[in-house]
Amino acid sequence: MATDVERILEALENLVLEATRVKKKKKRVIEEEPLSILMDELRMVLPNELKHAQQVLSEQQRILQEAQVEAKRIID
Repeated sequence: MATDVERILEALENLVLEATRVKKKKKRVIEEEPLSILMDELRMVLPNELKHAQQVLSEQQRILQEAQVEAKRIID
């Protein structure tokens, strides 16, 4: 299951790939409105995604600390 961030990034990529090419240039013309909408969506979901990632890292650190304490207890 793709996260909201992954879905938005895929939509941005598709927007670029489907954009009109400028002749004889490596440039494309992207419609402003769909780009703005996707950027606004990204701004809304990123804080939640970052908060979730921080929670996962904190939980990982807690589990590691518990495992180290338990390992020391077993060894001693």
